Amino acid sequence: MSNYSPSTIAKTGELNPKCGLVCRTATTLNTSTFTTTATNIFKVTGRIRIVSLDVEAITAFSANASVPRWQILGVTPVVALFDISAASSTLSGLAVGKRVTFPGTALTTAQVIDGVAGITVKAANLMDVGWDGGVCYLALDSDVAQTGTTATSVFTLCYLPQSDGAAAEALF
Repeated sequence: MSNYSPSTIAKTGELNPKCGLVCRTATTLNTSTFTTTATNIFKVTGRIRIVSLDVEAITAFSANASVPRWQILGVTPVVALFDISAASSTLSGLAVGKRVTFPGTALTTAQVIDGVAGITVKAANLMDVGWDGGVCYLALDSDVAQTGTTATSVFTLCYLPQSDGAAAEALF
């Protein structure tokens, strides 16, 4: 993903208020991201508004009953790891092309799993995370780790900057 200057980020957010900026990870092995300890997926500088946050199965998931949840971890200032979503339903055998979406409706709301591969209904609600001049991480934590060496996924965050210099960066 390209790095843009703060003024470009701010202007893009102003011009595209429904979708915002897109920040995507590379294709990652699930054994690296769906673990039983929090794995930082995105670094957030400043305050952003989450428009969309999801994970897509690039290859079929293993038969493990992973039930991941999104969390926030504050670095500056220090804020302990905190759930911003509830765990999803089981992702055992999640099919290629299906996405698991963070609805953003309220803290600890369960994530939504696509009914059909390639079609995702986006929530109408948004959530702000971070703070002016601060740094935090959006992390994923699963009750059961994904095993198997071939299952892969991509994480996508669409956001709008809400403070000067606000931005997100994929860590994979």
